[in-house]
Amino acid sequence: MRSALVLLASLGLAIIACSDDTGTTPAPTKRTPQFRKDVMPILETYCATSACHLTEDRNLGITLKVSDPVAVYAELKKDSPTAKGNPFVVPGDPKKSFLQAKIDGTQSEFEQACLLPACGEIMPPGASAKLTTSQRDTFRNWIIAGAKDD
Repeated sequence: MRSALVLLASLGLAIIACSDDTGTTPAPTKRTPQFRKDVMPILETYCATSACHLTEDRNLGITLKVSDPVAVYAELKKDSPTAKGNPFVVPGDPKKSFLQAKIDGTQSEFEQACLLPACGEIMPPGASAKLTTSQRDTFRNWIIAGAKDD
């Protein structure tokens, strides 16, 4: 049984607190990241630039034409040409997803399959371009949730 406690402050403010049967407030529910709403903007800002993965001439095997989310999603489903036999994204498993390793800086874990020493550098390159923990978690949580094209 849920109960509500209303406390009126002297200025006429109402503060409402809800609790469940145990007397505790339920924890907020985390929203699952969505590909088009959450993942694509990060790719557009940090990856789909003319110096990186926007065009086919300098892309190192993945082209991210952010004007076409369907094509970007298809690119992320492919195997990495850098880490042979390893997909960029393995739905449900960020540890097997080469993209997640590249943004976390753990790409050397794929070293046996890599054509480049230590599977290249962290993405995006450069200390000032490194993704925040929240941005990396967006990718991780999207992958854990099945890496859907939503």
